[in-house]
Order: sequence, then C-alpha cells, then structure tokens
Amino acid sequence: MSGEGQAIVLVHGTPLNRRSWRGVVDLIAGQGRTVTYDVRGHGSAEATPLPSSYSRLAADLERVLDAIGVERAHVVGHSFGGQIVARFAHEHPERLASVMTVCSRLTPYPPFAAAAAAVGEGRMGEIGEAAIARWFSGRDCAALRYARDCLARADPLAFATALRMISTFDAGETLSSLPVPLLIIAASRDAIVTAPELRSRAAAARTGSFVLVPEAGHMLPLEDPTTLAELLRDVITRPASRSDSNAGSRF
Repeated sequence: MSGEGQAIVLVHGTPLNRRSWRGVVDLIAGQGRTVTYDVRGHGSAEATPLPSSYSRLAADLERVLDAIGVERAHVVGHSFGGQIVARFAHEHPERLASVMTVCSRLTPYPPFAAAAAAVGEGRMGEIGEAAIARWFSGRDCAALRYARDCLARADPLAFATALRMISTFDAGETLSSLPVPLLIIAASRDAIVTAPELRSRAAAARTGSFVLVPEAGHMLPLEDPTTLAELLRDVITRPASRSDSNAGSRF
C-alpha cells in the first residue's frame, strides 16, 4: 500500500500478479492510497489454492478493505480481476466509490473451457504460448517477457481453474444498477474481450461509461499504463453527480 487519502484497490488478471499494476501505481502517486495484492493461486499467494468461486474471491477483496480500515474504495480489475471486481460490486455495493473493469469479459467465453482442459492434460506450454501470441502479436517487449515469466511460474491447476471460471462468467445485471461511477474499458486489439460487447454493457448500466483504447491489446496495464492512469484519475476526481453517465467512447 502506498500514499494517503482515498483508497484505490487494483486487482490483477491471470496468470499475472500484483506487479502488473506497477506502472499504473507509479503514475497515480499522490491520488490516494493505492493497494495491490496477489489473488489466491498467484504470485506470493501461489500456495493458497484458487477456489472456483468468484464469491470467495470477492470476500478476499472485502477482507483487504477491512485490513486497511477502509469503508469505501475505488476498485479496478484487469481481465480475471475485473470479474472478481464485478462480483464484489454485486455483493458489496456499499463498499464502492467507483468501479473500473479493464479488458474483462462480462459474458461467457466457452473456448476457455477447452483451454483449461488442455492445461489439465499437461499442455500448459502450448496454451501459454498461444496466449502470448494473442496478447502481444509477436512484439518482443518488457511486458511480454514479464507475462511469459508469469506463465512459466504459474500453477497449472490455478491457471486451469481461472480459465474455467472465465469460460462461464456472466455479469448479467450485476453492473446495471450500480449507484457509483462505472467505467468499462476495452482495447482495440483485444481479440477475446471485444468492444461491442463491453460497449453494450456500459450503455445498459445506469452509471456506465465506456472507453475504447486504440492500438492496445489485452494486457493494457502493461502496454499503456499512462492511459489507464489518466482514466483512473478522471474517475476518482469526478464529482458524485452522474449527469455524465453513459458518456460513450472517449477514444
């Protein structure tokens, strides 16, 4: 945890860890207390099995807020982390100051069930390399090397569990009636989490806004932390009034 003031909790995706937010955290220094943590089965929490329950992971997020003595926080989730945040928003709306999901599927993606099965069959390397190619389009960079290292260190059981969970996750009406600002972010080169799906979810939400970040892929916190930091600053400094809801794409 760093900084003082309003709390900003950042939840990473799979198979990453809290380090994936380092660039964003550095850029929003001074905006509040930033909190990152490792989701079960990832990073320093690798020894703790990943449960196949978003509710249990949402309960972990609640415990994080309790541990730092915060009643309400801005919660941000990337990919799998965004789904955790969506479930948390559904179960604990009173603990929210705002919600941001980043390249997170909000409807089921059945192909990931087959990917989970392949990991369970010992094909972690094959599935991992396919993910790297999809995330980075073959461009070698520090972000790619970090993601490949995370895959190499990942617990196959945790990764397969996360993929199965993603394959069936459906936010449904979870986000449609949130009483706080909701920002749903997509990336133009993300082949799995597509802009039309997320745009429609934002439009259906009473407090929803949508942003499409151009020339960026699924690993947005790693590829373009500057844009994410700008968007987050906009959300956390926004007045309580939601007259700008459903504002549409900014980019």
